[in-house]
Amino acid sequence: MSNIKDVVIPEGWKIERLWNIADFYKWKGLPKKDIIEWWRYKCIHYWELFTNYKEVIKNINNFTNNNKETFLSKKNDVLMPTSDVTPNWLATASSLYENNIILGWDVLIIRNNKNNLYWSFLSYYIAHDKTQVMRLVKWSTVYHLYGSDMARFTFLLPQSIQEQEKIAEILSTVDEAIEKTDVLIEKYKKIKTWLMEDLFTKGIDVSTWKPHTKFKKSELGRIPESWGIDTIENSWIKIEDWDRWNNYPSEGDFTSNWYCVFLNNKNILNNNILYKNIQFISQQKDTLLRKWKLIDWDIVITTRGTVWNIWYYNNEYFKNVRINSWMVILRNYKTIIIKDLFINYWNHSFKSFYNVIQSWSAQPQLPIRDLYWFKFILPSIQEQEKIAEILIEADKKIEQEEAYKEKLGKIKKWLMNDLLTGAVRVEY
Repeated sequence: MSNIKDVVIPEGWKIERLWNIADFYKWKGLPKKDIIEWWRYKCIHYWELFTNYKEVIKNINNFTNNNKETFLSKKNDVLMPTSDVTPNWLATASSLYENNIILGWDVLIIRNNKNNLYWSFLSYYIAHDKTQVMRLVKWSTVYHLYGSDMARFTFLLPQSIQEQEKIAEILSTVDEAIEKTDVLIEKYKKIKTWLMEDLFTKGIDVSTWKPHTKFKKSELGRIPESWGIDTIENSWIKIEDWDRWNNYPSEGDFTSNWYCVFLNNKNILNNNILYKNIQFISQQKDTLLRKWKLIDWDIVITTRGTVWNIWYYNNEYFKNVRINSWMVILRNYKTIIIKDLFINYWNHSFKSFYNVIQSWSAQPQLPIRDLYWFKFILPSIQEQEKIAEILIEADKKIEQEEAYKEKLGKIKKWLMNDLLTGAVRVEY
């Protein structure tokens, strides 16, 4: 709360500072090397506050056999990480409902000393007011959050513990729905992985619509007799690669006129284009470049930095799109492979291929000379269509659950804005 004077205080609420109601602790024990998957003592390390836990910690994920010189939790402690290379992760808080959990180094423990605070209310409020936390962070070689600074955190507090608890309960219900959706997403992803393992080795006999029964040995292992194997070098797929020359765009060539998109490798992730931070070049610059412009059915692959992100271009949003020198275009000059099958198969097969051919430089690279020799299976077009159809249905299930999770995230944000400011009151 940066402008306290401008805040409308709901009836029965007050403005509170943490230094009035909390004590702050930080311990130096429990190095990461002592964290194990199962032992006698439950523990929490600071990095788990970034990755494993949300505003309420219900289940402890890790254990340790080191209980010497440790700091133990008390029920209703609120935990925050205290150092990181980026400041955003420090605006994270988790309330803990168990006693005697070993707390690791770089964990800030906030402990109520007035019995006037329902602790998950505080962790949700901290998540709601990340901006204020960010202003309290100190920076040197890394970012730090100290208890003496967090003590200045100011927030609106219902004077009724029951009202605090009801607000936290509502937000926790949304979190539970998000967690259940996460479980479904992982379930559908595993199902898709199983399907790919099966379909890319056994296929579907188009005469019976069942897995093939006759197989042969190949360079890629056991495959159906009717399948072929090809490489990019010997197929109708051609690689369009950048040759950096005088007209390659420099910083001053980028514009906001929306004529021609100029993609960089950060714009492609998880087989999709990210529209945030897209750059454009003018029509004049676009004309000078001539090559490396996308046409329908092109496949774009990132080859430097973040390697092997794949995107299929279908002219859905932008008519004029070019790639930068950290990508290549795979252009199919004859319909030999269906795009959905292509993307799924390449993602499925990439790891083993890349481990063999990767360029051992400081920055990950996918050498074009080696990409030409990538071997891929080649079922009939009819069989490809059926395999792709099955995988598309699996993708739809995942996308539906991801869309629902995104909706729940927005609902949670709206509820936090209304409930944690008292704009909407709850019955308790």
